[in-house]
Amino acid sequence: MEQGASVYLADLEGADVFDSELSRPAVLILGSESHGLSAQVRALGAERLRIPGSGRAESLNVAMAAAALCMEFERRRR
Repeated sequence: MEQGASVYLADLEGADVFDSELSRPAVLILGSESHGLSAQVRALGAERLRIPGSGRAESLNVAMAAAALCMEFERRRR
């Protein structure tokens, strides 16, 4: 991990990614689709981010969540 990087956890109970301050460089950690983040990862104390939903689905699959989060980091860089 790059020294000085901010660590973010993708979490359904996190802060809305669109309302959050995002620092770069960053490390994004996403859990498995079936079990989410482990207790050890949650214990890191990193900022938790969620992607707000507007549909009926409770959550996105991990690939779609990673893409959405990365796009938001990139959008803010411009």
